Amino acid sequence: MKCSCLLFELYGYPCGHLFAIMKVENLKQIPPTCIMTRWLKTAKSDLPCKLESQMSPDIIRMARFSALSTSCSKMCYFGSRTTQGFEELKVEIARLTRRMEELYNSSKEAIEDGICTASNKANLNVHDPAIVKTKGDHGSTSNSHSHVKVRRCSCCKDVGHTRRTCPSTHIQQGEHVDGDNVPESMEHLAVGSPDLETNYYNFL
Repeated sequence: MKCSCLLFELYGYPCGHLFAIMKVENLKQIPPTCIMTRWLKTAKSDLPCKLESQMSPDIIRMARFSALSTSCSKMCYFGSRTTQGFEELKVEIARLTRRMEELYNSSKEAIEDGICTASNKANLNVHDPAIVKTKGDHGSTSNSHSHVKVRRCSCCKDVGHTRRTCPSTHIQQGEHVDGDNVPESMEHLAVGSPDLETNYYNFL
């Protein structure tokens, strides 16, 4: 069956004109010629040989793996429903796995894969990672760490303490409260007198 609208050739499913002809012919099912293979559940089961010659080996292997996975999904479904089916399927899968491994090891693909793996290992050279300068690094090297700026006191410029713990600051503060350093003009003033406070602040 063929229609001049070419909808089937373009999209892969019959047009309304073809369905009208099917009704006139009293067809109970859609003819297989009106269903393209890509719309069937078994679309992945068969890989056209003419397409294999046009594709890379990796794509062909992926297509084969997908087709086998689709074919085995139904078998795994029924095998998982019963205990006996599960046990038998495990045995058969182990047997077929050994057989497929033997076929692979004796094929030229295994030799090619071994050569590619050996060449990849030979070309694999691991080097130190590239050092990337972080933000704020202005080209400083490891030698610059030997000239670390020493923290000094802002009062006496000495090392080992800060202005808050500077010994010279404590000595100067102690001179004001030491009784030996009180001026003679203030010795006659009584403690707590207004004249003492006035003269003391004038002295400071």
